[in-house]
Amino acid sequence: MAGDVLESTLVHVPLEEVLSHLHRFDGIAQWGCGIVQDCYIENALPPDEVGAIRFIILQAEERLTLRERLVSVSRRKNKCTYTMATLPTEASPFPCLIHN
Repeated sequence: MAGDVLESTLVHVPLEEVLSHLHRFDGIAQWGCGIVQDCYIENALPPDEVGAIRFIILQAEERLTLRERLVSVSRRKNKCTYTMATLPTEASPFPCLIHN
């Protein structure tokens, strides 16, 4: 039986710095802790528009990639939600929420 999983990370940087990266869905390479080699929006939408799909290339010996879809974004509430657009395994899609 599947259960809910919650993971939380505390980031020790000023909110303005976090938001400057968060509000660009394709900006994960700038804050992705050195594990992201490249990232771009593949469906020609603006990087802050719901429905944008980011293609992420991870730094690894093998070419590992992810595709994630922006589900919601709120500059007023400083949060965004995204989900996997395609899954690397048979896992179920899961939503991710980033907020202050």
